[in-house]
Order: sequence, then structure tokens, then C-alpha cells
Amino acid sequence: MAPKTKLALLLNMLSPARLGLYSFLANEFDLLILHGGKEANRDSWNGVEQALPNARIVRAWGWQIHHTKKLNGKVFDEKFVQVNPGLL
Repeated sequence: MAPKTKLALLLNMLSPARLGLYSFLANEFDLLILHGGKEANRDSWNGVEQALPNARIVRAWGWQIHHTKKLNGKVFDEKFVQVNPGLL
């Protein structure tokens, strides 16, 4: 059997909504996923990496800058800027 073609994905973060796609790609290719981590407001997204045993997953080092917009003293929008020099 011939070796699988290598495929690398560069992602901001691993989304549970795309696990089916990543799993399919991991079965078809020698898959490497490089990602920048997760956002602080995504606590329910824990364990996504363990759901992809056929892929090699690497979290790049970097920083996350959090900015919150408020309206009338209440949070209405959270933004995250991710700076990941580890992806280079």
C-alpha cells in the first residue's frame, strides 16, 4: 500500500462543528493540523483534539489579546486577536 499524501491545515482554532471534515481528511491523508489554541469563551470545546486520533495536532505558541466592548455597562461583544509566531 502506498503511503498517504501529506496534508497540513493551518487553523485559528479547532471547531467541534468541523470534526467530521477533519476526521474524513485524517482518514484520507497523513493529516497535520496546526492551530493557535482556543478562545477563553469556548469552554465547551474541550476534548476536540482527542476526537481526532488519526491526525497529528500541534498547538503553536502565541498570545491572545482579548477586547470587550460594552454598551450601557454590559458586555455585548467580545473580540480576540491571536498572534501566533509559533506557526512560522
